[in-house]
Amino acid sequence: MRRPQVRHRRAAPADDGIPPHAAGPRLEHPQRHRDGGRGRAALGGPARRVPEGHRRHPRPDPGLRLEGCRPVITIIVAAVAVLLLPAIALVVMYNRFVRQRTLIDNSWAGVDVELTRRHDLIPNLVATVQGYAAHEKDLLTSLVAAREAAAALEKQAPQGRSAVEETMGRSLAAVLARVEAYPNLKADTGFLDLQKQLVETEDRIAAARRFYNLNVGAFNTRVGTFPSNLVADWFGFVTHPFFELSDTAARTVPQVGL
Repeated sequence: MRRPQVRHRRAAPADDGIPPHAAGPRLEHPQRHRDGGRGRAALGGPARRVPEGHRRHPRPDPGLRLEGCRPVITIIVAAVAVLLLPAIALVVMYNRFVRQRTLIDNSWAGVDVELTRRHDLIPNLVATVQGYAAHEKDLLTSLVAAREAAAALEKQAPQGRSAVEETMGRSLAAVLARVEAYPNLKADTGFLDLQKQLVETEDRIAAARRFYNLNVGAFNTRVGTFPSNLVADWFGFVTHPFFELSDTAARTVPQVGL
């Protein structure tokens, strides 16, 4: 069995004649002193009061700052709206004028196509009628002259087209009315086919003319009304002419019965 070790205590130093330190006030570390108030406050003790001059000022509320800027923001938004809204309205009205003008051009192209088709049918009609009604030379000559005058204005604007188309329509109606006196001509299949094509062409001309005039009416109304008339003046949009056939006989093809 191992024997326990015995340690000897160091002997106390001899008295050297110096008196022991007197008990004085306890000095605390500065950091410990600064933290003491918080420590005591955390432990429930009384917190150290901060001098009045060393107190921190409270931070301003962000909501109060925003509240003060709202009048300025409102003024800026109102100014932008006053400048921006008229510009947007100007662009919208200009684009609408452009679209309507394009629609008028396209609708007139449809009228021109049908008028050209009618012009192309006249020579065949004249040749067919001339084979049966040689005595109607004057009527046929007038029809050919009217057709040439109308064909000379093909692909042109509506100005001036109404008069020549009415003249050709009246000449065509007069020739077809004289066919009633020629039974053999009325029975000719070639003539009947030409007459059917002429009737269909006149119907398409009437439909295309109505569509064109409808678009022209809408466009001209906007050119003459406020405030779109200001945009029309600034950008040079002017009224378009209607395409009207005042003579009723010029708008219809007589039906020749057997």
